[in-house]
Amino acid sequence: AALRLGADEEGAGAVLSANSASSSPSPSASASASASAASGSRSNDPYAGVPPIPTDWTHEDASLKIIDAILKSNGLKIDKDNLDEPLKQVWHGVDAKRFGISGAGHYGSDGDDDYQGKPYPKERLLTNRDFIFIKECINGGPLNDGPGYESYVGRPAEKEFLYDIVSNRHSGLDVDKIDYFARDQRQCHKGSGEIELLLIEEAFVCWGECSRPSKCFQCRCEGEEDLQLQRIMRNAAGDKDARRDGMHLMICYPEKTLLKALDFFKTRFRLHSEIYTHRQAKGAEYIICDILKEADPHYRLRAENYPGGLPISRAMLDMTAYANLNDTIIDTIRSSTESSLSRAQDLIERYEQRMFYKFVISIEISHDKDDATSLLWEKDEEAIKMELCKMHVSHRGEGREKLFLSPIDIIIEKKEIHHGRKSLNPVDMMRFLPKHELSRLNRSVSELPEARQQSEDKYKSSIPQAFNERAIRIFCRNPDKKIVDLLYHASLQWVEDTKRGFHAPDSWIEMEEVGDAAGDDMGAYDRHIANVSQEINDHTPPRRRVTNRNTTQVSADTNQAEEMSPVRPTRGPTSLFHANGETN
Repeated sequence: AALRLGADEEGAGAVLSANSASSSPSPSASASASASAASGSRSNDPYAGVPPIPTDWTHEDASLKIIDAILKSNGLKIDKDNLDEPLKQVWHGVDAKRFGISGAGHYGSDGDDDYQGKPYPKERLLTNRDFIFIKECINGGPLNDGPGYESYVGRPAEKEFLYDIVSNRHSGLDVDKIDYFARDQRQCHKGSGEIELLLIEEAFVCWGECSRPSKCFQCRCEGEEDLQLQRIMRNAAGDKDARRDGMHLMICYPEKTLLKALDFFKTRFRLHSEIYTHRQAKGAEYIICDILKEADPHYRLRAENYPGGLPISRAMLDMTAYANLNDTIIDTIRSSTESSLSRAQDLIERYEQRMFYKFVISIEISHDKDDATSLLWEKDEEAIKMELCKMHVSHRGEGREKLFLSPIDIIIEKKEIHHGRKSLNPVDMMRFLPKHELSRLNRSVSELPEARQQSEDKYKSSIPQAFNERAIRIFCRNPDKKIVDLLYHASLQWVEDTKRGFHAPDSWIEMEEVGDAAGDDMGAYDRHIANVSQEINDHTPPRRRVTNRNTTQVSADTNQAEEMSPVRPTRGPTSLFHANGETN
């Protein structure tokens, strides 16, 4: 597709259109873009008439919509009223009665010649129920999009284990992770990344107790006592299947694979630590986010259901826009002549020169709730920025001017990586069968054996001391080394002050005299705090406005004024650092 921007001089109504027919825009496309730009210039709000960003969106939601979009483009649609029939034909695209499993090699057939121009037999057709099943596999649970869809619809209860292949809701060990673990290791660690076949070849199906009964849509109980009560009540009512309450037909493993399973979840932790949250990768990730955020108010993607197009941040609302949002958007922004995209283009140039945002410091958070560092984790990211900007650390620029931190330069990341179940052992969620019971796997469904959770004593020497790791990491947008150094020392000071229980007041901080009179320092600080407050207000949503050195703070949620005291304490803590960065 040829991507083209049309906008007014101020860039408020920039429109991105796609022309898949040719590399040059047609006259009608140019007129459309100009009209869109003219309409945008009449409004000061670049998001006027644009729907809000959905707060409960997940990438699974987009995947389900993509399936519908693919079927629609082929003239097909899922018909929930006729689940066991072929897909509904909505236009002349693919013939729904010939949309099914390829005949090549199927039941000894050499191809589709036997059905040339004829409907496929029922066993080869893909039905509406099949596509509901595909959606449920992707969603990792029931679709919950109407009556009757609170539970699985795509497959019957005796085949519930099929859902665990793609997205295992019991343990998290599924082919999705097996695939991307191997892929990412091979791409980033050349020579490694083989798929662990043992976890595929040794898998089998048997009964297992639900690992999360309080969250399971089938069990719906709050614990073992509740589960036992349900069993007793059903036994009293003569329910023959009472012994299977709280049980599922799930993918289980022999006991000999226990350490292999643990290694699988250790691989997850290692990949997140070494690749996905690597500080260089995150520095690049944050600058890409800023590029898209800078372009978002001035950029429109062509959308099927929104004539004026959609911003980048709303692309998930329309599958046409979502499908067009790919890696080429960076090149499109860079090659645009629109002045409104100049800030985004500056960031792209910085990105291409590998001048990523600088990693400053990582502050490890203890698992002990009584440890002082746990207080740091409870703080809001914006509050941390403000506290860092108020830290009593003095640095000088090239012209001996006093340097101050700006919240706009600071990025706070609360990093938490784990083995798949937060602080819990993911292997506890799996079910294993001892060797002497493997012979019972050939029995009927009702007579299949029950696999059980294994005691940690069997592999305690291989268990990590903790299954999750938390840290507050700080990055700096400003490439100035002196600002990065200032932020580093301010971060150390912030940690020390928090551990001592000291909190600098919003309207005051003591400044050291480094070449200037104390009064001048305080005047510089007053101006700095005013600028900090203004910058945060300019970049903070209305419901979280921040004010300093003012007598009132207004909450957009309650529209009430809360009095704040501007009293300046007479004395604060002495700085731990000199201007040259040495420890006091």
